[in-house]
Amino acid sequence: MSKNDVWKEEEKESKTQKVAEFVVEAGKEVVITALTTAVAIGVGILMHKDN
Repeated sequence: MSKNDVWKEEEKESKTQKVAEFVVEAGKEVVITALTTAVAIGVGILMHKDN
C-alpha cells in the first residue's frame, strides 16, 4: 500500500469512530429523556391517586 492509501484508510477509520461516538452520545440522551419522562409520569400517577 502506498502512503496515500494508508492515509485514506486512517481517515475512514477516524470518521467511523466519530459516527460511533455520536451514536453513543445520542443514545445516552434518548435514555436520559426516557427515564425523565417515565419518572414524571410515575409521579403524576401517584399524585393523582392521592386525590
